[in-house]
Amino acid sequence: MAKIVATGLVKVWMKIIGFILSLLGVSMTMTGCPMYASPEMYGVPYDGGYYQIDGIVTNSANIPIKELSVIAWDNVSKEKLSEGNVTYSDGSYNLSFYDNSEFIDKKIFIQVFDVDGVENGSYQSAKKELTITKTKNSYTVDTIILEDSTDDK
Repeated sequence: MAKIVATGLVKVWMKIIGFILSLLGVSMTMTGCPMYASPEMYGVPYDGGYYQIDGIVTNSANIPIKELSVIAWDNVSKEKLSEGNVTYSDGSYNLSFYDNSEFIDKKIFIQVFDVDGVENGSYQSAKKELTITKTKNSYTVDTIILEDSTDDK
């Protein structure tokens, strides 16, 4: 009879301990949830950011130029950040890229190339520097003006 009572007490204590542990498990899960997470601290890797850059390319007469290749480059590593997007008929372009490097301010170049030959006129390539930051991810670049290409052959 004593053995039966002891086993019954053990089962009750096991349920109580299981209940307490399950409460602790739930509270640990909730404090580890990103919704309740504390701000990033030293040593926590930066996830990076998605950036969008818009602009317009014109010639020296302020006429928009279509079908030019526009690429964003990292100034330090010389790594290509975006693929060569093509300007639209109004000379506008949209670049987007993801950058996961750790930086506060980062200088990049927006470079424009004439890739269609003489079809829309022949232009020299040009580049414009832009500083991006972690706190802002959408930029509009001042108009990039391309000069006519002259062949001295």
